[in-house]
Amino acid sequence: MENYTFDLQRIFIGATPPIFLLEVMLRTTFLFIYTLAVLRLIGARAAGQLSLFELVIVVALGSAVGDPMFYADVPLIYGIMVITIIVILQRIVLIVTNRHRKLEQLLEGHTHRIVVDGQIDENGLAHTTISKQEVMMELRQKGVEFLEQVRCAYLESDGHVSVFLISNAQQWAGQHTSIMPEDLAERRAHQPQGASALKQRLCAINPNLSAANMLAQVGC
Repeated sequence: MENYTFDLQRIFIGATPPIFLLEVMLRTTFLFIYTLAVLRLIGARAAGQLSLFELVIVVALGSAVGDPMFYADVPLIYGIMVITIIVILQRIVLIVTNRHRKLEQLLEGHTHRIVVDGQIDENGLAHTTISKQEVMMELRQKGVEFLEQVRCAYLESDGHVSVFLISNAQQWAGQHTSIMPEDLAERRAHQPQGASALKQRLCAINPNLSAANMLAQVGC
């Protein structure tokens, strides 16, 4: 930090001649067009639908495209080669994974059931990284008001949630477990805690049983 000076021209423009800005524009335009053309080989999928493997591809492409855009000592051919190699490798991996199911699951991930027959699938949810609150949010975004409306829901490998509703509303009529935020908050506020919860559970078993028998039936 010796001989440091606060220079706005150095911060915003740099030490290179202003004509280099035109070179940056040329580099950026060329790599943008080339990358766009090459990405057509990968196939079009929205950013929110990318699998883990495809996300790695996008990050690698971003790094390969970025440096040649504004580093004067990095020729465009370096970026072109890296982009081309990444896309070729992606196509090779795609062909191999289509023939080997286990490798496909390793790279693309698994699909997990998170709701079944109007109930949260605790076993399936345990294999994911999302919480019950996030499940409720995803269901609300699908237009679901009551959990009993859902026949099954799956967390796909790309992070999206697929929801299949019960076709006949009469099948879940009378059961209304609302997943609206205000209703969830109200249920948590009225949920019995500690000794009160245990007392309600004991009374629900049989109010005529002795205390010892009640404790035995709840596993105390």
